[in-house]
Amino acid sequence: MPLQAWFESKVAPTAEALAAGDGCHPDEAQALARYLSGDADIHETAIRITSPIQSDTNPSEQTYRLWALICEAIVELSDEERHKTISLLAAIRDLPPTSSGLALSKLPGFASMWDTLYRLHLHGPDGWEKDLEGLSDDRKVELRRHFDAVGTAEAEMFLQDLVPAQWGFKVLDLLSSSRQGIDVLMSEIHAWLRVAGSRLREEVRMDDAAAGPDRVATLEQWTKWKIALAYPSKEGSKISEEGRRLAIQCVDRM
Repeated sequence: MPLQAWFESKVAPTAEALAAGDGCHPDEAQALARYLSGDADIHETAIRITSPIQSDTNPSEQTYRLWALICEAIVELSDEERHKTISLLAAIRDLPPTSSGLALSKLPGFASMWDTLYRLHLHGPDGWEKDLEGLSDDRKVELRRHFDAVGTAEAEMFLQDLVPAQWGFKVLDLLSSSRQGIDVLMSEIHAWLRVAGSRLREEVRMDDAAAGPDRVATLEQWTKWKIALAYPSKEGSKISEEGRRLAIQCVDRM
């Protein structure tokens, strides 16, 4: 989809739709479009794109609108546009406080929006996992691309300290869950390790204190994940050839 058409699809068509949360503010879309096309610098854009929220009578209740636009730009647009949008998110975080009282330094609501859009599968099986045998090859390719895009984006945000290491550990913990869709989900695990595997490894605790997917991982947990990756990387496993290829690369990056 051409970039202009993509932005047009994200803008709320009416004031009523905007109030109902059906799309972003036109000024938010315009600010991001100008920035991605090279017509505005990052600091100017950070101010402009947050202006509609900052001027609202209740800015804390309007952040979801901007976060939805930014989240979708990060995942749906090109690699270059993803990099630029993530850098913009960091610039928004670094904006000085304003009289609106909205603490953008904490990116309020961003994690919740991202979780709703792209991490629900970490809370339980997605619908497509219930009919794996019925998935066409084209659908599997589409899903792999989606999870690769999500994992890549999350890992890049982690490297800019926009999301915590726990996000990556929770993705790796899919290896502990006996998920039917692990063959496809391997694309997300691979993306995290490809982009930020060494940095994630630095976050691992060396002692054996209890840890889970919502806390810092221990060396014991990290080792279990690596062992879990060893099985699908072998010939004879039920994982596809593509899944085995990714699993082998994952082991090398741990």
